[in-house]
Amino acid sequence: GEDYVIIDATAEGPVTVSYEGKNCLDDRPVVVKALAKQHWQLADRFRESAQKLSKLKHKNIASPIWSTQDS
Repeated sequence: GEDYVIIDATAEGPVTVSYEGKNCLDDRPVVVKALAKQHWQLADRFRESAQKLSKLKHKNIASPIWSTQDS
C-alpha cells in the first residue's frame, strides 16, 4: 500500500507544486512537494536540493522524506 495520501494542493510555484498530505502509517500531517511535469529537466537539481536539505538538522527545519516516481 501507499505510505502517504495527498489531501489537497496548497501552493503552486513556477517550478513546483506543494500538497497537503498525511502519513498513513502514523497519521502525521506531511507536505508533499513535487516538480511540475513541464520542468522534468530540472529533476537532478530538485533531487540535489532535497539531499542537501536532508543533511540540515535544526528544530525549525522539517526533515524531508522523499522518493522519486514517474507519474
